[in-house]
Amino acid sequence: MASTQRFFRFTAFGVLALALVLAAIPLKGLHADQTDAAIYDFTLKGFRAARLTLRGSIVDGQYEASGTLQSAGLLGVIRNIRYDASVSGSLRGTRFVPSHYSELADTG
Repeated sequence: MASTQRFFRFTAFGVLALALVLAAIPLKGLHADQTDAAIYDFTLKGFRAARLTLRGSIVDGQYEASGTLQSAGLLGVIRNIRYDASVSGSLRGTRFVPSHYSELADTG
């Protein structure tokens, strides 16, 4: 089960980081206010195994992003796994400068 935990942790962090990078390249310009959200379902051999929900915003040079990865479907019935992460900070030029980060993992 340790490898499953590492997979979920790596996946949640990686997708959250990717969402932050993509949020830094809006079509309207780098400093334009924006809000984005996305939901991804992960499947394993055709069965839903987990859901990743991402939210992020940039307003007045400040950013916030959060994500939740939670087991779903048959995997959710067998074992409840949830990973929450959030980050906030300021946007300086083209760089995100974090001021707060939190994470909470429930590996069942």
